[in-house]
Amino acid sequence: MSAMHTQILRESMLTAFEEDPSWYPIVARAFRRLAARTYPLQSVFFQHDRDDVSIDDAYGFCLAWSELCSGELAVCRIEIGATPRPDVSPENQTTLDRIGAPFSATVGGYEDDGAFAWAAPIVFDVCCPNGPTTELVSSFGSLPLEIGSTTMSRTLLHLRADGGIARWPYGSTEIVLLKKRTIHPRPW
Repeated sequence: MSAMHTQILRESMLTAFEEDPSWYPIVARAFRRLAARTYPLQSVFFQHDRDDVSIDDAYGFCLAWSELCSGELAVCRIEIGATPRPDVSPENQTTLDRIGAPFSATVGGYEDDGAFAWAAPIVFDVCCPNGPTTELVSSFGSLPLEIGSTTMSRTLLHLRADGGIARWPYGSTEIVLLKKRTIHPRPW
């Protein structure tokens, strides 16, 4: 049985296809590009233990990517100098303990892999449609941490329910924070 957030994403996609057929070519193009691994930050949004990409992934990615490109989603990249081990590995906590102020992170959690926090202002980059990238300063905060692989539906769940996500994908030496600029209920 798949997770509830996966089922919600699938239902949202089917409804979108029924209500607006223009979604088909958009998702099809995204699917091809995702399968070819041509999007920057792709592994931040989702990363499977397997190499395949589903149509659900493509639809969810389109939703999140549109938020990024419209300036609704801000990005902060934090170099930590090491790639993650499997979720429960104690080496992950050891690596995260070395990040230093203003950051802190704990590994372990029920619904996610841990939490990532900052206790001083940090700068997020924000895309502006038809304009230059601007900055958003966040004085303090905390986001759920997802280490290694994650699903597109789980990322959307964190964006919708928690206002963002801290991602440390396999193969990456940086943690990428995705933070919603405004929190408001939004259908998937």
